[in-house]
Amino acid sequence: MKLKASWSKQLWPLRIMRLWLGATWIYAGWDKASDPGFLTAGSPTFIGSQLSAYAQNSPIDFALNKLIEHATQVGIVVMLSEFAIGFATLLWIAPTWAAFGGFAMSLTLWLASSWHVQPYFLASDSAYTILWLTYFLFLYVC
Repeated sequence: MKLKASWSKQLWPLRIMRLWLGATWIYAGWDKASDPGFLTAGSPTFIGSQLSAYAQNSPIDFALNKLIEHATQVGIVVMLSEFAIGFATLLWIAPTWAAFGGFAMSLTLWLASSWHVQPYFLASDSAYTILWLTYFLFLYVC
């Protein structure tokens, strides 16, 4: 299905979800790419510092502690994944895989960074996890 047809043949609620998720993921990637400290050790916004802080209260602390050694590479993968998932979602490139990637990434971010947020509905990662899962299921089933 071509890009224009992918938008016109999709139900309005799915178009809104697709636009929101794709644009938000591109913005998230851009936010990291435009932050000079994100990949710079010692910076307050360094991904390694974030991973270390997340590991304090996360149910996947064992994985986060292993990733800290490779923080710069993790940061690059996260940034590029956000761009790839966002653009793939908007441009209808492997849409089911993009939706699954968005779900997996949101689930990981929820478990890593906002698992401890109480009440849970204040953590946006849990909402994005459900949005991506719902979008994936619509694409996969329909």
